[in-house]
Amino acid sequence: MERRNSWSIDEGGGAVLYGGFAKKVTAFFGTRAMDDEALFERLGIEADIFVKQTHSTEILAVDSHRSVSEWIEEGKKGYDGIVTDRPGWAVAIYTADCVPVLLYDGRKKVCAAVHAGWRGTAGEIVKKAVEVMREKYGSRPADIGAAIGPCIGSCCYQVDDAVYNSFRLYPWKGEVFREDGPRWRLNLKDTNRRQLMEAGLADEKISSSHLCTACRTDLFFSYRLEGSTGRMVSGIVMKG
Repeated sequence: MERRNSWSIDEGGGAVLYGGFAKKVTAFFGTRAMDDEALFERLGIEADIFVKQTHSTEILAVDSHRSVSEWIEEGKKGYDGIVTDRPGWAVAIYTADCVPVLLYDGRKKVCAAVHAGWRGTAGEIVKKAVEVMREKYGSRPADIGAAIGPCIGSCCYQVDDAVYNSFRLYPWKGEVFREDGPRWRLNLKDTNRRQLMEAGLADEKISSSHLCTACRTDLFFSYRLEGSTGRMVSGIVMKG
């Protein structure tokens, strides 16, 4: 589902913004127009936590027992999702075609940023992020909303049999893969949406950007189309 009136482009062009969570929540998906430091300054973000991304399904649960710098050091061990209940601390991930997913529980005031490439998606990383929110912070899946940001669309994402077979146990595999000669087209965005619904999120609380990073290299970096390229920052912060 896409609520177009909840999505906008920042006036400075540095981010696609999602406004469907709450007034005091800033959820953003960066573009190639602005680096992360400039974007954070523009959005008024003073503290951000990021991790070394390894295409895993590991989730870092951040609380007040350590400082921002200590959590960043912990993040170097390798994670692909971050969850926190700390207001004022942005949790951020980096992508260039992979799926950025932002989660927010307005009842418990918990948020998350998830990096879901095809490996993380095959490993159901978004479901694991929801599980961390439930187990550590007391979130109920029914209270969690999700914003799935710009990523490579099935229009531009061809994969081989090895990737196809990684999803062989999914009963709805035929709805997210489309045969294209000897290869397959994979809809990563819809796959993550389906996994979020399996985790208990309501369909009407999941919103997806319609933008494809490979189609819109005027706005985004695309590893698939450009090869060695930059990365866009995506994140979420709850402001006190």
